[in-house]
Amino acid sequence: MINGKTKVLGVLGNPIEHTLSPLIHNTIAKVMGIDQVYVAFECDDRYGAKSIVNGAFSLGIAGMNVTVPYKTLVFPYVEVNDPVAETVGAVNTLVKDDETYRGYNTDVEGLYRALLSENVEVKGKNVVILGAGGAARAALFMAIREKAEHIYVLNRSFDKAAALIEEFKDKTGYEDMDAYDLKDWSRLPDSDAVCIQCSSVGLNDETKAIIEDKDFYAKKIAVLYDAVYKPSVTKAMKYTEEAGKPAYNGLKMLMYQGIRAFELFHGVEVGEDAIEEVYEELRKSV
Repeated sequence: MINGKTKVLGVLGNPIEHTLSPLIHNTIAKVMGIDQVYVAFECDDRYGAKSIVNGAFSLGIAGMNVTVPYKTLVFPYVEVNDPVAETVGAVNTLVKDDETYRGYNTDVEGLYRALLSENVEVKGKNVVILGAGGAARAALFMAIREKAEHIYVLNRSFDKAAALIEEFKDKTGYEDMDAYDLKDWSRLPDSDAVCIQCSSVGLNDETKAIIEDKDFYAKKIAVLYDAVYKPSVTKAMKYTEEAGKPAYNGLKMLMYQGIRAFELFHGVEVGEDAIEEVYEELRKSV
């Protein structure tokens, strides 16, 4: 029962109606017997991201997840001691202390645990990242950290992909990266690459794939991980499976980043029983 001692947490973004984060966090809390309530905050940023952070702090919101478009916008207004968040340049989890919010990035760990759960190995592999936004930043850091053989970032805007690569070369010292315009995908070597689809193409739309040519899926990659989780089988996944290769949606990435955020909020470790129940609830919702 909610009372004056109930810890209030939430996710901030705009739009936010589609979010599954309340389902994740409230399900874990129920299984683990933790007194909290987690809700969605659709933010009006007419006064800027700083006002959102300060307002939440003033209201005593104990922790927040951060989604589009605020992952980079709130970065300057929180204390970031997490080296992952500092390198990625974005936070998706804010944990309140007496003075401020501490910022973390759990997207990297969420993606890594999702791939691990599907026995997808990155170490020593070529990695193809489609997109150059926030999810791509997390994927790029993960691929570097896990010692990928070579990384290719493809984006509609070549300049954005090239800038992302140069930024991460400077931050990490990792040099084995190239940027391409999406339309130049045929320049990629034929390989056993792990492909991570990080754009929003295909979200709630089964008719679109970021690359429409089936030869890409047949010749350039060995496995696809699509960060989109709705629909549960995206067009890019269909193309990959038609080529006889495994493809996975982003539901487990969503789940695992939320689990790690929950652990940061409460200082606990989420057990397998809670993870299994959360995953079943998520599968029912997409």
